[in-house]
Amino acid sequence: MINVIQILLGVSIGIVLWVLLHFKGNLYFSPVSDSGKRNIFILLFVVGFLCRLLFAFDVPAFQSPDEKAHLGYIQYISENKSLPIQPDVFDLDRKDYEYYQPPAYYLAMSMFYTFGNLIKFDELSNIFMIRSISVILWILTFAATWLIIKRLRLESNFSEIFLMAFVGLLPSYMFISTMINNDNLITCLAGIIFLLAIQVKDKISIKDAILMASFAAMSFLTKYTGVLLLVFLVVFIISKVEWKEIKFTGIAPIIIAAFIVVLMLAPMLIRNRELYGSFIPLSVGAHFPNWDSITYGIYRAFKNFLNTFWGVAGRTNDIKFIPAIIVGNIIALIALYGIIKGLFSKDSYAGRFCNNNISFSIASFISVMIGMMILIYYGAKYGHAQGRFIFPLIIPIGIWMAVGFKNVIGERVENTKFILNTVGLFLLSATSFTGYVLSKFIAS
Repeated sequence: MINVIQILLGVSIGIVLWVLLHFKGNLYFSPVSDSGKRNIFILLFVVGFLCRLLFAFDVPAFQSPDEKAHLGYIQYISENKSLPIQPDVFDLDRKDYEYYQPPAYYLAMSMFYTFGNLIKFDELSNIFMIRSISVILWILTFAATWLIIKRLRLESNFSEIFLMAFVGLLPSYMFISTMINNDNLITCLAGIIFLLAIQVKDKISIKDAILMASFAAMSFLTKYTGVLLLVFLVVFIISKVEWKEIKFTGIAPIIIAAFIVVLMLAPMLIRNRELYGSFIPLSVGAHFPNWDSITYGIYRAFKNFLNTFWGVAGRTNDIKFIPAIIVGNIIALIALYGIIKGLFSKDSYAGRFCNNNISFSIASFISVMIGMMILIYYGAKYGHAQGRFIFPLIIPIGIWMAVGFKNVIGERVENTKFILNTVGLFLLSATSFTGYVLSKFIAS
């Protein structure tokens, strides 16, 4: 069952905004001027922020993936002042099946939960408070993306605006970035890491290595997908070393970064080994599906990833916004073709982007590729390949999609109408998705 009023309202708002861009674009939202581009970014932020507020306060408690278990972890720390231990028997009906996760997010949120209890918040008020913190983490991620655009040599108005729209209005990310989960903290930390990387000049300094290593280690202490940011860190630092003339001063950043990562991660990894028999105990928090074949398992994992990355909501990702899924996958296919095509031509836009941002492009591309492979492997083995697991890489994914798309379509994407229509499509998708999701919850 659905409530038609919310859907019509969401679609109507999106259409009105698109029409506004069409008639007032050259005056207030010209993508070729700094002020017009800034106004577009502000519009994307305002719409993304308002949609997230609606999700945060209108979606019933525990109607997002694993929210009850994430809150249970936070409650345990707040009440017991210690870290929980994952039970031997995995049971989705209990709220203890996230106890194997790294503790950073839950330790941070437990302080807010404890504060909420001190001022006599009930459970629902605490949930809304922590969801509000999730929205704040998205704001920081959006701000980091804006700063990255100012420093990254994209040399394309389309690519810059596409990236901001991607981070601001991607439907699945809009929903998940308002709920209680550790994805939101790690995505914010990832944004900071990418921003730090962009600001590194020809050689990485010891200060840069310390900062990037600290945030990368903290990301792994937040969620195990932080391994992708450790991959980014390793590749990025190695690419900055002058290997022809190796000196201690040249490799010092590598040594220092490795020392910081080991120092920060050792306590958690040792604890995991003692409790669960593994440094990264993914198996204790998942079940093993009985696929007919490995090939079928890979197919199911890939299909589930494509569906859940673009436009889903609900406790089990059961609310699917088909238009966003279809359009998103079409754009992704075009972008993938453009990336493959561009990597073999230095004169292409993709080639120029790589040359202008060689270390970042190599590190981000490898991280995304490894992330995809790990996600499909995890999905095939444990039946759990959700698009949100790769949201920590949403910024480089958005960059590479924009680069690949432009590499296929060419300079036509820089046309003012094309850019404004792209923004309009994102706006319509976001408002329609919000109306559709809320209508499903209201109807139920």
